[in-house]
Amino acid sequence: MVVVIVPTQAWGGALRAALRADADATDPFVEPLRRALRLLSPDHATAWADALRYAIAGKRAGAFARSRLCEAVQGEWRRRLDFGAPPPPALPSSAPPPAPAAAPNGSSSGSSWALAAKWLVVAPAVLAELGDSRDDAARRAAVAVADGLRAPLLDAAGHNFQAVRDRIGQSLAACYAVGRRVPFASFSTPSARAWLIGPPTQVREAPEDVRRLAAMLDDADEDARRRKRETAYGLLRHASRAGKVSIVAPLVDAAIDGCADAKQDHQALAAQSVGTLMASPALRLDAAPILGDRLMRGASHAKWRSRRAAAAALGAYAAARACLGDAAECTKVAQALSALLGDDTSEVRDAATGSFSVMAVIAAPAQRDAFCQAQLDRAKAALPIRRPPKRKKTAVVDVSGAQRLGAVTALGACVLAYPYDVPAHVPASLVALARHSHTTSSSNGGARHAAAVREAVRATFAEFKRTHAETWDFVRPLFSSEELDALADILSAGDYLV
Repeated sequence: MVVVIVPTQAWGGALRAALRADADATDPFVEPLRRALRLLSPDHATAWADALRYAIAGKRAGAFARSRLCEAVQGEWRRRLDFGAPPPPALPSSAPPPAPAAAPNGSSSGSSWALAAKWLVVAPAVLAELGDSRDDAARRAAVAVADGLRAPLLDAAGHNFQAVRDRIGQSLAACYAVGRRVPFASFSTPSARAWLIGPPTQVREAPEDVRRLAAMLDDADEDARRRKRETAYGLLRHASRAGKVSIVAPLVDAAIDGCADAKQDHQALAAQSVGTLMASPALRLDAAPILGDRLMRGASHAKWRSRRAAAAALGAYAAARACLGDAAECTKVAQALSALLGDDTSEVRDAATGSFSVMAVIAAPAQRDAFCQAQLDRAKAALPIRRPPKRKKTAVVDVSGAQRLGAVTALGACVLAYPYDVPAHVPASLVALARHSHTTSSSNGGARHAAAVREAVRATFAEFKRTHAETWDFVRPLFSSEELDALADILSAGDYLV
């Protein structure tokens, strides 16, 4: 490692000195960069990219933008994405080895795709330094480079190798993050300047390109569809960290759907992308309801793994909107989660329970009390009704069973949201849950949901007993004598304590 890093730092320092002296002096650095990326591992290629970023930072970005090295780097990016392109021209001062032959999309040899991945490591570093420079020429060069690189990157979205797909997604995010500011003198009218420049913090975005990528994610070929989606996941992760709603929103549906893919590796990438979205600052922006609508649409997905991912993401979205006082969006999320709380799959119910508990905790005290009281009233209204055992079951009975399961799970989430506390709604909520513990197959709802209702009640009481066992002497006075009598049997039963 030391043997490689030291020459890398020396190369970066030498290039920095050359840029300070004369932009044309960067010609001798083209072949060393090509040779280094051809021979080094991907980790070492990252070190060379950092050295290049160090060399062109600050005032030297403009000199780099005008140098032959910048042109050569752009040519290598395009050539690595288009394997049918001719080999790069050799500079007079160098004698490069012949480029290895490669089939389209890098399928002929491991060296071709590995080299493409290493070259794409350099792209975000170059675009970041050029775009963040105070030099107007460097920023214009960054915009031009990003505009010319996006189309080849999108065309290569279905690359055969995962390492290249990851770098394509990262490079696309870097292209969309390039600053837009240019000198005012470049445009004659104020409207033209305002359209291109925007505020100093505005970020260059191209939703039409993202929509083109989103349209590619429904390829009829299953393997091709997976490859393109994995490229989109990389873009989604990087754009989520940057908070770019217009880039993230068209890709959310594919990520939710990918969580239920038949291949576990693909599932993991999709779940990782959804997890990154959950921590994204985009959820706190004014345009975030676009993301919320797509997540709520994922809550009705046909596959349970996708519904589980949507349920978890809705909790993060509700927390972000609640901090901003967006009551309308929180109400919509609560309705979507209420349906998931009655889901037939326990994994979906568990994820929805966690998100529902977040909504109960993060609300203001007055809103929290109203929210929990609404769940208590809903659970009381869904209490089982004894019916004759020979009564014929209908589809309506099944729906009422799902509603009762959702009401019981929602009320349990409101109790478990305060594991070491006893708010005012908890005693009455536990009494209502205890009444649901006797749900049987002869109750309205039938046997389909009766066992799930009893299990939800059992789990709630077991967790409440575990978290309040040591402080029971202190919280006991918070219960009335009638409530303690109603809970005496169920709190002392052994099967509720494990």
